[in-house]
Amino acid sequence: MKKFIFYCVLVVSYAYYIYDSYKLIEYLDTIKIDKNNLEELKASLSLLFKDYYPYNEISKNPPQPDFDNNYHKKIDIQKLIKGINTENISIYKFYREIKKIISELKDPNIYIDLYKIKYFNILKSLFFEFPIDFVIKKINDKIELYGAISKLYKNDFDPQLINEIEKYINSNIISINGQNPFDFISSFGGNIESTKNIHGTFTRKFNRHNFFSLIEYPLDLNELNMEIIFNSGKK
Repeated sequence: MKKFIFYCVLVVSYAYYIYDSYKLIEYLDTIKIDKNNLEELKASLSLLFKDYYPYNEISKNPPQPDFDNNYHKKIDIQKLIKGINTENISIYKFYREIKKIISELKDPNIYIDLYKIKYFNILKSLFFEFPIDFVIKKINDKIELYGAISKLYKNDFDPQLINEIEKYINSNIISINGQNPFDFISSFGGNIESTKNIHGTFTRKFNRHNFFSLIEYPLDLNELNMEIIFNSGKK
């Protein structure tokens, strides 16, 4: 087996500058605004859902299908918005909390252009990059996950690392961050995903894992690296 630990990089799209993702996230976490401004944002978001989201009451106690009484999660969107912390919190973490609340509804039809709010505007130009594409193969009736070097993003990473990875791309991936690789992809980015169906969630994250914006997946520091173990073929 062979283990690699990868660190995502952050790219500023309009100038294509590459930054250390940890340092940039740490910097974003230092940007804070007045508590009163955050409370105004909360009030505006609450009013937006109150006036334009027709399922405020239904989402508190949604009808359930016969096969599962807990299929639809009970969500009090107003209560969740009210509970967002505004005391000494960075604008990045505040944005992450809003994204998590919207995702709780598991309604892909809900889309709010949060980046148009001036405090979040910078996030639309920041993207995560990762050097490996995932490829699904069926080997002897068994579904396995393999890695492939990303042709689009490999030049943004250390050439020695890329050359080392290429030695193992014909070996299947055993685990990512200690998880079954398919389970990891499904859970990638935590709960910041609006798709309820587990297969739809997997597909979206499978297609987005190596290039995505902070607007879509505002990851925290604990989610910025991937420890991938390849099966080298040696017992």
